Amino acid sequence: MQLIDSSNGIQVWADNFTGDLKDVFGLQERTAIKIAEALNLSLTPQEQQTVQHRYTENPEAYDAYLRARKLQGDFDQPAKLEEARRDFEEALRHDLNYAPALAGLAWVETQYYRNLGGDPSHLKRAEELTERARAAATSWSAEPGRPVWDRGDAQLVPA
Repeated sequence: MQLIDSSNGIQVWADNFTGDLKDVFGLQERTAIKIAEALNLSLTPQEQQTVQHRYTENPEAYDAYLRARKLQGDFDQPAKLEEARRDFEEALRHDLNYAPALAGLAWVETQYYRNLGGDPSHLKRAEELTERARAAATSWSAEPGRPVWDRGDAQLVPA
């Protein structure tokens, strides 16, 4: 991995990370901490907790979630929206309480309602999924400094 200064194209830092994909979350944590150290940044205890927090422990759920997120830019294309739905649902098959996947599926339903016909059943489902996501996220976000649930766009946002 390399960190490049975009203003001049000079490499600021580089390191190799190896590990089992089953430990993708540990790899992400180690990478974030190494980058902060390379930039001489001191993470507060709250920032360290945020880096180390995992919405899921299931790598398959996370992979499906990332595939779905990649498709969110194509919200006006029914085929892409359906693919995102399938991927968010797959994430939830691996982890029923994965708040970001629940929020993503709520987003899909909202896009169907707003952009593809206005069927009120999509809005109702989006509201139900948003509530489930909020409940799943509440258990860890209730502590001071942790991200909070923003029902407006079904996303977690920093506190």
